[in-house]
Amino acid sequence: MKNLLLLIALLALLPYRSLAQQRCNFTTDGSGKSLGLKIKFTTACNWKEEASKGNTIKTLGLNGDDYALVEMISLAKTTNPPTVDELVSAGYYKKDAEKNGTYLWGNKLKVDGQDCAEVALKLKKTVMFLDLYSYILRYIFYYNGVAVSVSFLVSAQNDKDAAAGFNANKAFFRSLVLGTDVLN
Repeated sequence: MKNLLLLIALLALLPYRSLAQQRCNFTTDGSGKSLGLKIKFTTACNWKEEASKGNTIKTLGLNGDDYALVEMISLAKTTNPPTVDELVSAGYYKKDAEKNGTYLWGNKLKVDGQDCAEVALKLKKTVMFLDLYSYILRYIFYYNGVAVSVSFLVSAQNDKDAAAGFNANKAFFRSLVLGTDVLN
């Protein structure tokens, strides 16, 4: 009976193992790629910074045994953005999904009082003769004419490992995004 209780306690903790990761803050100062915005983003401390291109202001990654994790924070000027309702709809991603993958779900939530879209996608790509399976969880909100996007990518060479990594980390990803604060 004692061993059974210990096993149950350990199993109850397994889904939350990624939540135990230490959190750090990254704050934009409003200059350059920050497009005038001062925003505090919450990130995982133990992820390594990688090169950022285009509208991406911060890219972080972590290679695990079975899958890799990437977080990308992007800011882009926008003049006629889609609504959050449009962003969470399957129809909005239909063209991309037909080409590259599958729309999984869309939800609406609030990030620091801003309406935000949460969208999950599954992709399969062949890169140099290797199949790469990815699950993406993307958060998008608009502030002062700027699209703020925080995307998390879980990739592996097989769908089972990619799905397991995604499921083990999606609550952690959401908790990072919910730590975002618009400072101006």
